[in-house]
Amino acid sequence: MIAARVDGTRYILQGASYTNYTASKVNATFITSTRTIFTMDAGPVRFNLTYLSPIEVSDFVFLGLDPLTHGIPPVG
Repeated sequence: MIAARVDGTRYILQGASYTNYTASKVNATFITSTRTIFTMDAGPVRFNLTYLSPIEVSDFVFLGLDPLTHGIPPVG
């Protein structure tokens, strides 16, 4: 779980919901071959969460895949 406290209110940014936490509002999601970026609001504060995807330069099949399929191993 990723959470933040803003002006005394606890917000969940990523993860399962918990009691006494308020859900943040996701404004945008950007997906590229090297990273995924979430932009969200928790009360008056805007957060940008960036997750980096490792690149294996020696694996040309993996590099040629669509970014949305990077978590799926090739068949065969």
